[in-house]
Amino acid sequence: MESLNPLFAIGGVYNVKNPFFLNRLKVEYNKQSRKYSVLVKPVGSILEMSFLGEKVGDSTYVGIVEGYWDNEKEIKALLEKRVFSIEKFFNKLKEEVNNYYGVKKDAIVKN
Repeated sequence: MESLNPLFAIGGVYNVKNPFFLNRLKVEYNKQSRKYSVLVKPVGSILEMSFLGEKVGDSTYVGIVEGYWDNEKEIKALLEKRVFSIEKFFNKLKEEVNNYYGVKKDAIVKN
C-alpha cells in the first residue's frame, strides 16, 4: 500500500496562467541521513523572476511535511512566512482563489 499524500507542494495564485514550477523541481536523496532534499537553487531562481511586473515569489507558497526533508531549514528560509503544513498550504490557496474571484466566506457552501 502506498500513500499518495503530498510531501511538498509549491504554487500560488498568479495573474497569468503559467506553470512556473513545472519540470523545474529537483529532489536528491542523502544516503547518510536517509532523507530527501529539494534543490532550492532552481526554486529560488523562479521565485526571483518577474512576470507582468510582479515577482513570482510574492504570490508563491510552499507546503511541506515537517521532518521529512533533509534541508527543511533551507526551504523555510527561501519563503520565510509563506511555508506551511500541506493542509494549511491548500487552505491558503483556497483563500487566495476565493479572494481573487470575490467569493465571501459566508457564500461558501460546505458539503
